[in-house]
Amino acid sequence: MCRRWLSLAVVLLITTAWLNADDKKDDGWVVLFNGKDTTGWKLRATKVTKVTFVDADGKPIPGGKQGKVDQKEEARDARNKPIKDAKIVNRKGKKVVVDSNDKPIAKAKVVKVGGRNAIVNGKGEEVQGAKATRVTTDNPSGWTVEKEMLICNKPHGGNDLLTEKKFTDFELHVEFLPTSNSGVYLQGRYEIQIENSFGRKPSKGSWGAVRTGGAQQEHGEEADRVADL
Repeated sequence: MCRRWLSLAVVLLITTAWLNADDKKDDGWVVLFNGKDTTGWKLRATKVTKVTFVDADGKPIPGGKQGKVDQKEEARDARNKPIKDAKIVNRKGKKVVVDSNDKPIAKAKVVKVGGRNAIVNGKGEEVQGAKATRVTTDNPSGWTVEKEMLICNKPHGGNDLLTEKKFTDFELHVEFLPTSNSGVYLQGRYEIQIENSFGRKPSKGSWGAVRTGGAQQEHGEEADRVADL
């Protein structure tokens, strides 16, 4: 059987497997988290590449990003199709789509179309002579341990935690505090959804949902129960 990484990845906060390690040592359990630090774990990416937008003088552009300029406004209906003979007017500081008799068209909207790609500042204004620079640096860990809890307080790309040990068949016990959208990834193939959905109607995004290939595939009958793995 091909051996794969058993990985754990969350967005905000998770406490893992048997913080009181002495209770399970005699039962054949492997303690993944020692309650003190991230010994036995590694980041998914050791290096990260950041893109910075700078002006013609090489200075960082506040709020710089890739955007669109020279776009035109177009009136569209609820099906996102152009509305013939419609006009866009400003009423009480709000853009409204009206017909040839100046009557508002129900469910019509104003969209921006066309234009060209450009580097813009935080106000959406094009910055002449600007360019994007890429810098590769060491990936800083966004994980800390507080009161025997493993906390991701600085989520960012490549910050997923993977175990250094390899596993084939296994049984996993996880204790967690759901504060936002997170998950436990198994062997790089499945994700058990972690979400603060207590008391809500079960859905494909509720906690306990099984995701494969980036999409939720199934969910148990109860939103407030995660199946044993």
